[in-house]
Amino acid sequence: MKRTAEWFLYITSLFPLYILILVQNFLVTDFNGHITKLWGIVSVIESNFLNTNLIRFCVMWIVVLLIVISLISQWLISCQYKKLIVENSQDTTKPEIKIKQQNLDRVDTMSYVGTYIVPLLTININSLRTVIVNVLLLIFLGKFYVMNGQIFINPLFNIGGFSIYRAGDIYIITKNDIDIISDTIVRKKDVFSKEIMHNLFLMRVS
Repeated sequence: MKRTAEWFLYITSLFPLYILILVQNFLVTDFNGHITKLWGIVSVIESNFLNTNLIRFCVMWIVVLLIVISLISQWLISCQYKKLIVENSQDTTKPEIKIKQQNLDRVDTMSYVGTYIVPLLTININSLRTVIVNVLLLIFLGKFYVMNGQIFINPLFNIGGFSIYRAGDIYIITKNDIDIISDTIVRKKDVFSKEIMHNLFLMRVS
């Protein structure tokens, strides 16, 4: 179950790549003509998602499905974040997170964007060969991502307005600024949290 959840987080971490592939391969031959007429918009949808090219048809729909799954997962995390204070107030058995102020560092997710470069430059969704090669590449990268415990590196968190911090072996997903968290820890005020994966916590300051 843990491995499944880690692979799921890896799949959602590729959200920007899905958007770029969709935009890069979206066909609009006459933008002005299509956008101003209803039948033109229908024609655009048909040319992109009801294409007679089976490979293109499958890839476009799979990409759209992955985008929807990623957005739903982000929405669920946001809902959990909003409920943190209520849940923690009602459940006094939740374990406390021990965080030292000097250990709190921001996690940089920008370097992860390099993962998208090769697939974006090489993929041709009309070619089965390039699709298979890039899928295999992403599977290999996913294996490294999961084995090395990199589940906290997820640009989708940042897109949803969250920041990711590291405190020793613990990784924190929050919308609070690092200074606010540090000040809260020093003053020993209430910090509400929920463990969503091993050593990966949603955290909110009251």
